Amino acid sequence: MFGALGLFAQDPTVGLLTQTEQSFDGYTLMPLNPSLNTYLLNNCDEVVHQWTSAYRPSMMA
Repeated sequence: MFGALGLFAQDPTVGLLTQTEQSFDGYTLMPLNPSLNTYLLNNCDEVVHQWTSAYRPSMMA
């Protein structure tokens, strides 16, 4: 599925794909692999804060 996304011209997003009435208010912490960046996103897909590390993310709960 990820290969198909590259076929369409679209603005890159960090994480949020859908927001419905069932979505919880709050934030999402999203480390992107293999990036060194971790993002804190609000429900409007806006980056609230960004951290850069010398290490890549690994397994998380």
